[in-house]
Amino acid sequence: MVTPQVVIPYDYLIKDEFAVTDVQLNYQWRHEEDENQSGEGAWPIESAKGKLGQPTIKVLGEEFDLSALNIPVGSGLRFFVTAKDNDDINGPNEGRSTEFLLRVVSEAEVREYLIRQQAEIRVEFERLYKQQQDFKTDTEVLRAASRDADALTPQQRQDLLQLQKNHKLLETNIGSVVRRMEDIAQEMQNNRLDDSESALLQKLQNNVIQPMQELAQGDVDKAMQELDNVRAKSEQPQERQEALDNAIAQ
Repeated sequence: MVTPQVVIPYDYLIKDEFAVTDVQLNYQWRHEEDENQSGEGAWPIESAKGKLGQPTIKVLGEEFDLSALNIPVGSGLRFFVTAKDNDDINGPNEGRSTEFLLRVVSEAEVREYLIRQQAEIRVEFERLYKQQQDFKTDTEVLRAASRDADALTPQQRQDLLQLQKNHKLLETNIGSVVRRMEDIAQEMQNNRLDDSESALLQKLQNNVIQPMQELAQGDVDKAMQELDNVRAKSEQPQERQEALDNAIAQ
C-alpha cells in the first residue's frame, strides 16, 4: 500500500539482441468503487535516454513519483516498463517487464500499517535479546563445568559447538530484523508522510535500528569469535577460560 504522493524506487535491466531504441514507464489506475475514475499513461524514462542504442541497459535507483498524477485514495495502480529495439527485419520488437500492483490508500492507513509492523518487530527483537541472554547463561554453565578441567569433555565440546551455531543463527536473525526496520524507515520516507514523522524516523534509527546493528555486529559477533577461541584452546585451560570469560562479557 502507498499514499497518493509516494515516490516508488525501482531498478530495471533490459537485454536485447538488437539496440534498444525506446524505454518507457507505463501505468494504469482505477478506483475500486467508482470505475468512472481511472487513468493511464506512459512516458520515456529519463535515465535510459543516454543509454539508448545499446543492447543492454541497466539502471539502479530510478523513481516513479505519483504526486503529479492525483490518483485518489481507494484506487488500484499497476505499472510496468516497456522497451523497443531496432530490429528492422522482424520488428521492431517490444518487451515488457513484470507488472507491479499497488493499492493507493490514505496517509493514516499507511501510518497505521507501519506502526503495526514496528510493534511486531519490537516483539521479535525482545525475543532475540532474551535468547542472547539465555546463550550467555549457557556459556556461564560451560565455564563453571570446565573450570578445573585440563580439556573439554566430548559432551562439553558438543555443547560448545551448539553454542556457536546458536550465536550464528542469532546474528542472522538480528540482521533480518534490522533489514525489516530499515525497510519501514524507507517506506516512511518514500510515502512522504508529514513532518511529524521526521522525529519518528530519527527515533527509529537511534533507538531501534542502531542498537540492533551494534548487537549483531558487536556483542554477538565478538562472542562468536571468543567461542571459536574456546574451541581452538580447548586443551589449554588458562587460555580457554579467558576466552569463555570474554565471550560472557559481550
